[in-house]
Amino acid sequence: MSAFREFYTRLGLKENPFASFTTENEGQRFSRTFVKPNDYETILENFSQKNSILLTGDRGTGKTALIKDFVSKLNKDTSVVTHIVDFSHLSQRYELNDFYKFVISNLSVAIFSALADKRRRISRLGKEDKILLCYLLKNFVPQISKRLLREQIEEVQIQWLTRTYKKFENFVRGVFNYSATAGGALIDDYIAKHFTGLPPLTESVKIKDYFPELPINIEEEFIDQEVSYQLLVRVCKLASKLDFERVLVVFDRVDEDSRFMNDAESISDFIVKILTDNKFLLEENFQVIFSTWATPFNFIKDQVRTQKHYCPTLTWTTEDLVKALNQRLRAYSDNRVHDYRQLFADTVTQDELNQVFKIANSNPRDLWHIFSALFKAQFNLDSQSNKIESSTIPIALNQFVTTFNYYEYYPKKSNARANSMDIYSYSKHLLKLDSEIFTKNQLNEKAQTGSSTNNYVVGMEKIGLISNDNQQGGVAYYRIKDQKVVYALQNALEIIKQ
Repeated sequence: MSAFREFYTRLGLKENPFASFTTENEGQRFSRTFVKPNDYETILENFSQKNSILLTGDRGTGKTALIKDFVSKLNKDTSVVTHIVDFSHLSQRYELNDFYKFVISNLSVAIFSALADKRRRISRLGKEDKILLCYLLKNFVPQISKRLLREQIEEVQIQWLTRTYKKFENFVRGVFNYSATAGGALIDDYIAKHFTGLPPLTESVKIKDYFPELPINIEEEFIDQEVSYQLLVRVCKLASKLDFERVLVVFDRVDEDSRFMNDAESISDFIVKILTDNKFLLEENFQVIFSTWATPFNFIKDQVRTQKHYCPTLTWTTEDLVKALNQRLRAYSDNRVHDYRQLFADTVTQDELNQVFKIANSNPRDLWHIFSALFKAQFNLDSQSNKIESSTIPIALNQFVTTFNYYEYYPKKSNARANSMDIYSYSKHLLKLDSEIFTKNQLNEKAQTGSSTNNYVVGMEKIGLISNDNQQGGVAYYRIKDQKVVYALQNALEIIKQ
C-alpha cells in the first residue's frame, strides 16, 4: 500500500474521493455520489412532461450528471436516446439543413442500436417504412458506427446462444446482401443478416417511389432545409411505429470541442442557430435537452426565446455543497465517513471550514479540487496524521487559488494576442484594489487603467468576473464575483498564467 493511500485510509476512506472530478470518471459509483441540485424537481417535471430544456451553468456544476440521472429513469424498451457530445462532423459554419442531417445521423445510430435486441419489431412495419429504415442504414449510419453496432449485435447473439444452446449458424435466417462499398461490405452484410425483415438495400432505389423528395445518395445530391427537417420528423414517427414512445435528443459538452479553443464567442456563434430554431426546439415528435456552459449562452441570451423555452441554470448553495460532499464521502468510505467534519481536527474552527466552501464559489468540482489540495498539503506536512489540521487550510487554499486554471471557467479569444485582455489580465488589475467592492474611479486610480477603464469593466462583466453591486449617489459600485480572486486580493497573492 502506498504512503498516500495509507494516509487517506487513516482518514476513514476506502478510496480517494478526490482523484477524479467529472461525471464520466465516476463509473459505477455515480448512483451513490449523485446529489440533487437546486430546482431538481422542477427540472425533472419538465423533463417528464417531454418539454425541451435549455440547461445552462458554469463548468463543474453537474450538468452532465443531471442529464445522466434523468436518462437513467427512462424505460430503455420504449425510448430512443441519442446523446450527442461529438460535434466534429458538424462544420463550424453549418446551415440548418446540415444540422438536421447531423441529428438524423445520430438518431439513426440510436434507433438501430435500440433495435439490436428488438429486431422483431421491424416485422410490424409496412414496406414503405422498411424501405425508409433501409435508407437510413445506408445513408445516415456512419461506417464506424456500423462497426460498433456489429459488436453490440455480437453481444446480443452470444447472450441469446448461451440461453438457447444453438449454434450461431442457426441463429441467422433470412439472409440478404447489401450493395455496400468495398471495405464495409462485410460489416453491412453482417448487420443486414441480423435485422431480418428489411428489404435488400438494392431496393433503396425504390425510395423515390415512396419519398420522391429524398435523394438516393445524400453524399452526392443536395437535400434542402425543409426536406431534411421533414425527414427528421419522419424518422421520429418511424421510431414511434417501432414501439419507441419517446425520442430524446441530448446535446452536451459542445463547449469542449477543440476547434473552439475555449473561445466563448466562437462557441456562442456555433450554438446560436440551434437555440434560436424554435421549430426544432418545440417539435412534438421528439424532446430536446441542450446543455451548455453559461458564458457563451449569456452572449446570445437576448436572441433566445427564454420565456418560450424552459431555461434552468444549475446553481449550488453551501447547504447543497455540504450534502454533495458528505454523500461523496459516504460512497468512498463504505459509510464510515458521513460528515466532512470527521476529516478535520477538533481545533479547526467553523470559520475556517466556511472559508473552504466560500472559495469553492458554489461549484462542486472546485470543492473537490480544494479537498484534493487539502489532502496533499496535510500529507506533505505530516504523512502519519489522521486528521486535517488548521495550519493546513491556508496552505491548501493558497495552492488552489494560485495554480487554478482560470481558463477552465473564463473564456479566451482563440486568436488573441499575447497582450490581449483575458481573465489573467483582468485579475492583475483587480488585485491592485483595496476591496472586492469598487468603482470605476477606484479601478483607474489603483490600476492606472486610464481611458480603457470602462472597456475593462464591460469586459469583466461580460465574462462574469464582476457584477454591478449597487448605485450610490449616481455612482455604480462593482463587486468581484469569483471568491478565488477575492481570496487572492485579501491575502496578497498573485494569479499568474501557468
